[in-house]
Amino acid sequence: MVAPLPDAASRSVRPRRAVLTVILALVLVVGGCGVTGAWWFGSFTDDGRFERVDACTLLPPGALPRLVRDPVPDRDGESHPPRTAIGWGGGDLTAVCKWSSSVAGRDAPFRTVRLYAETRTADPPYESAPERARELFAGWRSRAVPGADVRDEPGLAEEGFSLVDQMSILVVFARIDVYDVHVKFRTSNLLVDLSARTHTRPSAELRARLVAVAHQVAAGMR
Repeated sequence: MVAPLPDAASRSVRPRRAVLTVILALVLVVGGCGVTGAWWFGSFTDDGRFERVDACTLLPPGALPRLVRDPVPDRDGESHPPRTAIGWGGGDLTAVCKWSSSVAGRDAPFRTVRLYAETRTADPPYESAPERARELFAGWRSRAVPGADVRDEPGLAEEGFSLVDQMSILVVFARIDVYDVHVKFRTSNLLVDLSARTHTRPSAELRARLVAVAHQVAAGMR
């Protein structure tokens, strides 16, 4: 028995199905390319909470007089716009602000206070901005010199620690000891290093005072 030939309606459905299949395939390919491109260029990468940070505005009102007597901006302590190594804006950004005591040659209780801030950006598609900041922060801690008395500071931002760096300077037959107390912390993609310098060994109370100010700085970023 001879099979009946398909009628005209059946013959017309097949081309339409083929066209729909091709269109669907093209949509899937284009959509896949779009998703891949968005992933590659960082659309799904966490940029962190911070972009530009003005270091000179991070210290809360009233904090400076507790650290230096009659503080005055250092010549390098004005609020520098965040910058990169190759120009303005984009990439990892840094800002620094510094103040000195107007009482020259005396610890009152610190001689200088410096606040350094660094904002890390994402490195799509593999590393988010907070991940890159976390790696840099771990490097800050690992590079602490022996004898710096590194201490964890619980509750300080997402992670924080403090240390005391010591440097000796020989001037003719005299030796000058310089101590830098650092309190460093990270929140999201922002890293902060609050430091203060004195020429006498800092007491536990003095270190705690700087740590308390760092907690205030971190609290202002929530």
